[in-house]
Amino acid sequence: MITCLLAAAPLATALGDFDEAALFKACPGVAAFYEKQSAEKEQVPVIATDKARKATLLERVAEDQALRDVLIRDMSNVESVSKVNEVDARNLTWLKADIEQRGFPARAEVGDDGMRAAWLLIQHADSDRAFQKKALETFVAEPDRYGVRKDDIALLTDRTLVGDGKPQRYGSQFDNDGERLVMQPVEAPESLDSRRASMGLPPIADYGCMMHTMYGKEVDITPRGAASAQR
Repeated sequence: MITCLLAAAPLATALGDFDEAALFKACPGVAAFYEKQSAEKEQVPVIATDKARKATLLERVAEDQALRDVLIRDMSNVESVSKVNEVDARNLTWLKADIEQRGFPARAEVGDDGMRAAWLLIQHADSDRAFQKKALETFVAEPDRYGVRKDDIALLTDRTLVGDGKPQRYGSQFDNDGERLVMQPVEAPESLDSRRASMGLPPIADYGCMMHTMYGKEVDITPRGAASAQR
């Protein structure tokens, strides 16, 4: 299962060394969208009070992203898949123990980049859906305390829905069939772009362009409804 991790400005991608300028040239709608998002979503930086916790989160995410960079370049590489699964398992074990001891990290404690790191580790904790759901409920219940962005909430929402065999809500989750990336079933496809806009995500056509540019595969964004979600 693939999520296109393109976030609101500053733009972050699943490819650490991806050419942002090339993306914007290939997908002009994306460039316009994120330029508008950048102007509208200026945030006052937060100075983290728990620098050690923040540093650990960032270190773990750096390893996560480095391994996924390799995997994205060859998604058929069995060794890369194994390494990604191993680091996801280690991160999940550490994160659950850390949260059990100190609670979920808050924005004031670890800053915006620390919170994004925590979210990303949770997004990749597919082996523990209950933990993902608990994190999602926590972040949604206290948005000011945790400061998880709406686009990240949307991606985690889709992750948990798809994990339960249900249609996703925001169209962020794709299957890789070897030749193509195919959008997984989505609820109420006719209003998909409206829901995406409400969560700070670009139109699905622009998202498909991003996926194609990043992964170098044909992308199928044909909406499939709830009936095709049963797998």
